[in-house]
Amino acid sequence: MLSSLEDKFRELKLNFSLSSALRHDVHDGSPKPVGGSGFAKVVSNPKFPSHPFFKAGRFFRVRLRHNNLSYEDDARLDGRVACLKFCDKENGGPLDLILHTGKVPQYYSADTFQEFVHAFKEGTDGLKKWVFQKPINYYSRVENIRRAPDSYYDQRYYSQVTYSFTADDGVPRVARIRMVPADGSRQSGKPEKGDQENVWYVLDTGRLVDEKRKKNYLREEFTQKLNTQPFQYRLQVQIRECNIYNSCIEWDTDEVPWHDLAIITITTPLTEDLLRLTKFQLSNQVESFTPALPVSTQGFRSLVLAVKEFHGIADSIGESGNNVDIPLDKLKYYKISVVTGNVYKAGTDADVFITILGLKGKTRTINLDQKFHDDFESGQTDEFEEMGNDVGEITSIEMSIGTGILARRWFLEEVLIQDLKSLKKYRFPCYQWLTDAVLFKALVPQNEKQLSIYLMRKFEVAQRQFMFQWEDVQGLPGRLRAQSYADLPPELRFLPEKEFDLAARFAKNLSAVNSTKLLPIINWNIYEDTPKLLSKYLKDSDTIVGHWKNDEEFGRQILNGAHPCRIERVNQLPVEFEAKKDVLETLLNKKKSLSEEIEDGNLYILTYPELDSLESEDDYTKMKVKRFLTSPSCLMYVRKDGYLVPIGITLSQNDHPLVWTPRDDMTDWLIAKMWVRLADAQVHLVCSRHLNCQLIVEAFAVATFRNLPSAHPVFKLLYPHLCYAIPIGVTSRKHLYDHTDGLFQRFLAVGNQFEDLLKESYRHFSLGDLNVPLDLDSRGVSDPDKLPNYFYRDDSLKLWNAQKKFVRTVIYMLYWNNYSVQADEELQAWMQDIHEHGIPEWELAGEHNVPLSLRTVDEVVEFVTIVMFTASCQYGALTSGIVDIYSFLPNAPTMLLAPPPTERAKLRAADSKKILMNKTMTMEAIAAFSTLANGVRPEPSLLDNHEVQWSDKAILAAIEGFSVDLKRVEEDICARNSDLRTPYTYLLPSRIPKCATS
Repeated sequence: MLSSLEDKFRELKLNFSLSSALRHDVHDGSPKPVGGSGFAKVVSNPKFPSHPFFKAGRFFRVRLRHNNLSYEDDARLDGRVACLKFCDKENGGPLDLILHTGKVPQYYSADTFQEFVHAFKEGTDGLKKWVFQKPINYYSRVENIRRAPDSYYDQRYYSQVTYSFTADDGVPRVARIRMVPADGSRQSGKPEKGDQENVWYVLDTGRLVDEKRKKNYLREEFTQKLNTQPFQYRLQVQIRECNIYNSCIEWDTDEVPWHDLAIITITTPLTEDLLRLTKFQLSNQVESFTPALPVSTQGFRSLVLAVKEFHGIADSIGESGNNVDIPLDKLKYYKISVVTGNVYKAGTDADVFITILGLKGKTRTINLDQKFHDDFESGQTDEFEEMGNDVGEITSIEMSIGTGILARRWFLEEVLIQDLKSLKKYRFPCYQWLTDAVLFKALVPQNEKQLSIYLMRKFEVAQRQFMFQWEDVQGLPGRLRAQSYADLPPELRFLPEKEFDLAARFAKNLSAVNSTKLLPIINWNIYEDTPKLLSKYLKDSDTIVGHWKNDEEFGRQILNGAHPCRIERVNQLPVEFEAKKDVLETLLNKKKSLSEEIEDGNLYILTYPELDSLESEDDYTKMKVKRFLTSPSCLMYVRKDGYLVPIGITLSQNDHPLVWTPRDDMTDWLIAKMWVRLADAQVHLVCSRHLNCQLIVEAFAVATFRNLPSAHPVFKLLYPHLCYAIPIGVTSRKHLYDHTDGLFQRFLAVGNQFEDLLKESYRHFSLGDLNVPLDLDSRGVSDPDKLPNYFYRDDSLKLWNAQKKFVRTVIYMLYWNNYSVQADEELQAWMQDIHEHGIPEWELAGEHNVPLSLRTVDEVVEFVTIVMFTASCQYGALTSGIVDIYSFLPNAPTMLLAPPPTERAKLRAADSKKILMNKTMTMEAIAAFSTLANGVRPEPSLLDNHEVQWSDKAILAAIEGFSVDLKRVEEDICARNSDLRTPYTYLLPSRIPKCATS
């Protein structure tokens, strides 16, 4: 039925040219457009129901066009039109609105429209007859026309079409739209008595004799004002539940009031040629807000076809297509150089588009394409010379890539533009994966002088908040609401999903392990056969394999292994060790008592209270083994030769635990140390690494994308360190622990209590845990004279200081005083979002000490340094050693197959083998550790400084200084390592990934 109706209208359009019928005055040309681009923000209004498209707070880019309905002369008696496109492009978009002066249309169905057209064709007599045929005909004619209004802005524009309005509650409703001036300007140009008494005249509707203004005075007035200040409109809606589709019946505003739906802010004038190219079509509509489909030409719903086919605004004004003549003096040539990043899969085969924006407007959307040439390949610079409107001083550019079958994420490094008339050059650094982006100089929002760019920032943030939505998880940090990689926002899906697929990487690593030759099928000996496996993974496994039983090696790994941030200084001998005080004193070699050694700062301890509430459990994975857990304490001593060694271990927290010491049987002592290492592994992999360096960092990343536009300097500082955090977080939940056979469930003793351990650790989390100097001080380990050979401490402090120096330099360039920090609404919203949703304080949890706001420049420096360091250096320190430390399972078991000993001298050397994983489990565990340690490729290191997202010379100098500082840290570490038997390399800047990659 609908297609036959459309065919009928097309036939009518061919047989009867509306333009000739409505424009009998051959001396007046067709309407000329004026307009601009800007933004629409949906308001929060509880007076109308929640809607899937018009979500409160949602931002849209928009393009607005004003024109007369029939004639070029702005002073003539004519209708006035406003077309609103919910995107800033020539074609497409989710929604177009076509609005007219006049609350009601001059016809209410397809048949009455045909009557109206034939009346016009017959001239004045025919129209007069039509006018007096029905009262509504006369009223609607008077209601729609205006004589010489003062402005396009002060008019009231109505949809004249009734829409189906499908809200989230599913209740059927209908709606009408209007657009009014936000300042309430009085409407001008309503027809006076003389015009009202002669509305049927077709030829004599020209300008009045005393009218002296130019034919284009409305267009000039609009453009001149828009060049100095924005135009702001209110988009309003009437909504009712009964299905009344007759648009010629006005709805009682007392019964069905107008409610604000969105605020439209037009900031940038568009040229006439660009407006002529822009197509506004009622076919651009969203499912939840659409004109009701007609069923016959008599029905009220058929009005939509008349509007679509005949109002002269469904297609572009004037000539269709791109053949719009532009005066040469308004054109300019631009040389455009596009640099694609030299990173993995950076290029794209899709179409790439650019729009140049300046103080005088913007160009059309330009398709950058060189025929018979592969554009935008990885590491390639492509140059184009393009003609476009003269936009004056260039302020920003908009880049986008096509959405067709060839579309792919694209890593854009930078865009260089040269105005070939003035020869002035502009640089727009990006260094991001993108689908759409607006690139402009980094400024804090209060320093942005150009309103259009300020609103562009608002638009970007609003769009991201729509795509990046928080998911609250009881007892844990907030995270992105996404169940899989496919659910991620497009700008995060910049690599194929397989790059983030831990299961695929695990399978690949397991295949490599299984390919190792010479491994016995039976009589597996974990002590003898595991080193054969490790030879292909570890460059130097001799230190661990050859010395793992030694107390000195145990101490070295606690200080400089995979989990170097747990040890604390003892200020008082823990009560559980009191029973063995005499034995412990025999292990001291400085001829001092325990109390004296404690006072001198020579005693340290490892404790794992997070494990207190967890229990041993049956294994529900396919491995089907019993898992055992305990919460040990390990007392450690700094000998006079500088070595840190264990001197006492308890394996439970009951009132009178056994205390194991080096004086016990060698096997007893060895197994006691294994239980300490098992506990340390659980806390390392679950709490220190996964919670602090992944979940917390993911929360930082979500808040950063939600609140900071790409141009914000803090976003530019943090983006290289956060770009993988969310994809890694989503995929790791899927493969590590969100099902009963995740890697952590299979190879950690906590098994299915993984989330319980996470929540217990988060309960006690404090932001100070991520502040390296504060953390070292709180643990009492910052003094190198008291605790020597703590290379993690030494190197992390050097890196912290280098990063903080760089951050301080940049931040102090952008924030001149504390007030400028407090005035940065984007920064404050970011901090508030982290406080409320990223790191929330759940019931029964302690204070996390995350501030609600940032009040001083130094607070900004401190917090940004925390985020940067945690996402890069701390992640590197807790990840790089995983394969080294855990692959030889006796050294640091992650799971033991028998309970901890409760009696002395009951174990034999062979028993230490029985409690370790079998061959199959060992091989799978090694593959799992390799999967955790080796992430997305390639991993840019802290020394890779090619992602320079800045154009400011002072900041570029700061970046260069930062690079010099990092190289100096690298040299210092290498020089120290040259004198060590076992070098500490995990915090070499060249080994630290810029962001979490696994």
